[in-house]
Amino acid sequence: MRVFFDSNVWIAYLTQRNETEFKSVNQLINLVKDGKIIPYTSNIVFLEVFFVLVSLYKFNKLTVGKDLTSLFDLRNLIVVEKTDTRKAFEYCQQFQIKLADAFIATQIPEKVTLSTFDKEFKKLAFLESATPSEIITRLNRN
Repeated sequence: MRVFFDSNVWIAYLTQRNETEFKSVNQLINLVKDGKIIPYTSNIVFLEVFFVLVSLYKFNKLTVGKDLTSLFDLRNLIVVEKTDTRKAFEYCQQFQIKLADAFIATQIPEKVTLSTFDKEFKKLAFLESATPSEIITRLNRN
């Protein structure tokens, strides 16, 4: 299974502030380590995670940088760096979502499930999104 990790998934993993969310993301990461999930994320996601951890959570910039850099070692991680700016602005206006989420939506390859806690992505019917727990449940059924 191919899974795109959204910002809030990484934040839940790195902060460990919500035990339930952390446990489900940790299980997802373990499935990546076992080769059962091919992980995707993007430069926009890393930008959001860095901003939230430093600005809102007041984490140290160097520590956050090291934590994010360590994610590059995750088995088979694919970091998407291409965006469709015009399409992102269309999504933002058409679906009334945050611009950052619209940019992320343009980065998710076909047949890749978005792992997120953000219900706003449900507005994008063309995009398959699920919480980490939902993804784990799907994998356990197969």
